[in-house]
Amino acid sequence: MRRISERNIFPSFDLYKEYEKIEELFSLNESINIPTIRGKQWFSIQFVVSEYFLAWKLRGTFTSINEMRDELGINTFSMQKGRLTEETVLHFLQFAINCVNRARNIVQENNHWKFQNGYVDAIVKNINELASKLGTDIVFDRDINEYYLQYKEDTVAAIAKQNPDISESLYEYLRIDNRSNLKRKREILSTLFRYLESIEGELKGTEFKTLVSDTKAMMNAARHNENDKTAFAKEFANRNDEEKENWCDKSYSLFIACMATLPYIDEKVAIAAIRSSKS
Repeated sequence: MRRISERNIFPSFDLYKEYEKIEELFSLNESINIPTIRGKQWFSIQFVVSEYFLAWKLRGTFTSINEMRDELGINTFSMQKGRLTEETVLHFLQFAINCVNRARNIVQENNHWKFQNGYVDAIVKNINELASKLGTDIVFDRDINEYYLQYKEDTVAAIAKQNPDISESLYEYLRIDNRSNLKRKREILSTLFRYLESIEGELKGTEFKTLVSDTKAMMNAARHNENDKTAFAKEFANRNDEEKENWCDKSYSLFIACMATLPYIDEKVAIAAIRSSKS
């Protein structure tokens, strides 16, 4: 599993061209028909959301679309060719899919407003395709009516399904919003550390006991534990923030490795019995 904080290199497609196509659909193309005193007029998604912003809360409280884009680092200056990065595009995609969702809700609340036929499907399709190319999934949170992007990890998905008690923490760690958020990553690792302690007995006495011991040492150093005076804690404390984040990502990967061994432990006795049986 790749480090959650590392950047990808995508030589197979033009990142700027893919972004530009979505930006045009979002902020330039006039796709929403609205009756006005001058008759029916067409407006862009960005314009409509901007006019009905109402202090929308998305990763902070902002008072306008422009302020939101500035604070998220996805204004037109940041998105110029040559300045564009995978990280800024991912944040733009999360912003754009939420704006589309918000615009769709606004249109539905106004009987005489309407989208250009097939427009929502077209922009959502483009956003989903680029998000997928960048190794992320778009997930809808029904509780807050917002979308967020998280890095794809099939192994994590399988473990989350088997362990619903920690599924939220497993997925939250993979959210793009948590890239460079060392404080939140350490908090999530603290939750996962306590869960690893609760299932540690299942792995004691197996060939994976060293894996568990090393994982706990890494995680314990990373989480908020002032009582940890081990060499691991001292090593973690002496690193800069980027190195600490890499440490956290490695700890998370080791935790996933520990969890991935559990199905094998469950089947080990049965497999041994089959192996030793006579044909």
